[in-house]
Amino acid sequence: MNPGGGAESGKHRFLAAARLPLPLRLRIWPLHMTPSDLRVRFLDFCGPVKFRKFARSLVKLSDEPVRFDRLRYWQEMLWARFIARYPDAPSDVNDIGPCLHWCDVHDAPLLVGSGHQPVDLRHSESFTRARESEFPHGYGWLGYHCPACRTACIQWIDSHPAECRMLQYRIYNAGWVVVHRDDPDFQKTCRDGYIPWDEISPGDEIWAIDTGRGFSGIGPVRNGRLVPIMD
Repeated sequence: MNPGGGAESGKHRFLAAARLPLPLRLRIWPLHMTPSDLRVRFLDFCGPVKFRKFARSLVKLSDEPVRFDRLRYWQEMLWARFIARYPDAPSDVNDIGPCLHWCDVHDAPLLVGSGHQPVDLRHSESFTRARESEFPHGYGWLGYHCPACRTACIQWIDSHPAECRMLQYRIYNAGWVVVHRDDPDFQKTCRDGYIPWDEISPGDEIWAIDTGRGFSGIGPVRNGRLVPIMD
């Protein structure tokens, strides 16, 4: 018995609505709760990390227009707690999803397309912290991105070359590579460094690299950029 309603009644109301067929689900969308109200309240309720995880897990990636998946169990439990505090919050995923498909840093909708994904980025703790706080929707193959986040990501990387530069120092310049390309010792060096020897082109250099993830090795550099190696 729970005379005052409280968390349990809110939870049961939400779960009962979620089990109904989509046309019959309770769609609570009062005039006084705008999408912005919902974002602000949910962000304050669970914090930015859980907010973004919740929102990303709703999306069926790369669909255009965006479509939203059902709530997972952990999302149902979290939303039940939220709806117990804010009974006027929506309970249908097709009402929830569009409100949270949003950049909480730049207060802007997310658009189809990936974030910035440079092949020669050296990962670091400072980059990870900046990504979480300054451009959470601007880096990587996310399916959807925030243009302002993407710009901020590019600017941060450009302004922190010592932390982000994977290339460390040149081992063999382009002239040396051209002369020694067919040498067995050089081919062995390429194999040991997981560089396909037959993908080396005239003008390529060989550099030492540091990924920032505990791996150091060598990589081919073409026109000043690390060449991505295709498996």
